[in-house]
Amino acid sequence: MLETRTDAEHHTAATQRQIIDAFPSGAVSDTSTGGWALLDCSENEIQSSISATMTLARAVPIDETYDAITHEVEAEGYRGEQSTTARGTQLVITGEANDQYFVAIENDKRRVLISSFSQCFPGSLADG
Repeated sequence: MLETRTDAEHHTAATQRQIIDAFPSGAVSDTSTGGWALLDCSENEIQSSISATMTLARAVPIDETYDAITHEVEAEGYRGEQSTTARGTQLVITGEANDQYFVAIENDKRRVLISSFSQCFPGSLADG
């Protein structure tokens, strides 16, 4: 378990970067990242969340890209699972400490949305 917010955010940002770097070479033209938000995990634990939006220079093969992302993070104990939503197929990556990353490739909009949630760490939303 990570003990501080800084540790959790550093780890989450590094994993999110791995996900972004797993996209095919030359496929990403721009990446923007939002700010961190705190969320409740339990009475005495919180987690940090951050999102990223990527602009695609071209469409990418969705299944192959999701496989490449999963392969990129498997060595650190992550597992990936695809699911279908009303908006299309998304990839959910879950770590051994229950940190999660949701990746949705929208080729028709040339956009990728990534929502990242750190593992829980000691604290409360009042610590903000």
